[in-house]
Amino acid sequence: MDGLFILVGIIALVLDLFHRTLFLSVAAVIFIALGFLGAQIIGASVVGILMLIIAAGLVILEVKAGHGFFAISGIALGLAGTYLLAYNVPYSPSPYGITQYVILGGTGALLVVAFLYLTRIRHALMAQPKLIDPGKIVNMTGRATTDLVPGKDGVANVGAEEWTAQSDQFIPKGSLILVTGYGDGKIQVTIAPAPASTSTGSNEPSAAPPASP
Repeated sequence: MDGLFILVGIIALVLDLFHRTLFLSVAAVIFIALGFLGAQIIGASVVGILMLIIAAGLVILEVKAGHGFFAISGIALGLAGTYLLAYNVPYSPSPYGITQYVILGGTGALLVVAFLYLTRIRHALMAQPKLIDPGKIVNMTGRATTDLVPGKDGVANVGAEEWTAQSDQFIPKGSLILVTGYGDGKIQVTIAPAPASTSTGSNEPSAAPPASP
């Protein structure tokens, strides 16, 4: 049961990323703590614990990726780690019977449902319309929220909204940027040109000097 506690705690932790509630935070901490405490008491397999830790990492990666591969891998690895936690313990008779396998199967099914639910939430959040029409963001200016490095995604604030930004040149954080293009949900930016200085007495451009005779 210690492995199942850890898995349930991980799921509660991921759900808490989408639904900020004190209950989920406390439940996640309690389940994970009880799981590792139980594993320590029974002298569980180190490999099983390691597999559960890797499964937790895959679960967290799934929140960003959203394609389901990390979710399925995390569930399978977590269930395998749960099995190994009790496999090396000298029980007599065997610790696994029909009831235990039903519990494992039911837990796996619940984890799949939870990840499908998280995937739907993620897609719904991504489908929300932007405050600014992406087609009208070109030529707008903003600020680089992070350092923008060529070949890597960064973040820029344009029109009071955060955007995933890319640039062909290094742009330090906080620099004034100009949007030059938009595609695949990302904006292309460059350093905004400095505002042209104007003369004190007039806004008209200065006349060219007379040609020498």
